[in-house]
Amino acid sequence: MSEQIEFDLRPLFAGLSITLEEEMGLFAHRIDVEIRRMRRMGVSDKAIYEMLLLDAKEGGRLFGQFNNSVKMHIYNGIQDASVIGEYDIYREEGIDTDMREWIVLGSETGPCPNCEVRSGMVLPYADWIEIGLPGTGWSVCKGACLCRLAPAEMTK
Repeated sequence: MSEQIEFDLRPLFAGLSITLEEEMGLFAHRIDVEIRRMRRMGVSDKAIYEMLLLDAKEGGRLFGQFNNSVKMHIYNGIQDASVIGEYDIYREEGIDTDMREWIVLGSETGPCPNCEVRSGMVLPYADWIEIGLPGTGWSVCKGACLCRLAPAEMTK
């Protein structure tokens, strides 16, 4: 394709920024709860500090969960940007995007059972929104879903 197609990702990144800010707030809350719990149990502030350093260094329960959550949100943001770009290109090229087919991409272990059932199904986009889009959390694979909805006319 010789011409550049531009699309506005600012709303997507603004949403991602808000989500990450909320995640940081949850993380701070979890640390505060853990500190208060350990203090109630009589643990010294020095020991609490050392435990938190170790957790951060080794990706323990608190810092590991935060790290995984941030990675998941960033991964999902990249996936969302990709989908937005795809559909802007489809529209620019005059490809009908209303009817969409569920394409199973799966993972090393294969697709989850929920996605496997949907493989090859063709529905209007509004129906997919109603029953659950790939990667939105409705399925067993949750946000790790690699499946896509492709315009049905492209899969024939």
